[in-house]
Amino acid sequence: GEIKPEEIRGHASRNLLLRALCENPSLQVDTHAGWLKRGDRLLLCSDGFWDLIRENEMLEAGGDTAQAWLDNMCALVARRQEPNSYNYTATAIFVE
Repeated sequence: GEIKPEEIRGHASRNLLLRALCENPSLQVDTHAGWLKRGDRLLLCSDGFWDLIRENEMLEAGGDTAQAWLDNMCALVARRQEPNSYNYTATAIFVE
C-alpha cells in the first residue's frame, strides 16, 4: 500500500531493501493472510528479472506448469539482459 500500482515501475524506492533474510532471531517478517485459489500463479523474483519483463508479458508467457511458465519468462529475460550478466533470480508456483 505504500506505492500505487501505476508507480511501481518508476518509483524511487522500488529497489529499496528494507530487511534481509539472515540468521538473526530478531528479524521482523511481514505476513499477509489471504486465500489462494486454483489457477493462481505466484512469482518471486529479483529486480534483475523484474526490470526486464512487464506484467502483460508475464501473463502472456503461458505454460501448463510453473516450470514452463518460468522457462518462457526466463527466455525473454535472457534475450534482454546484457551479455555475460547473471543478475536475476526467479521462482514460480502454480496453485492447483
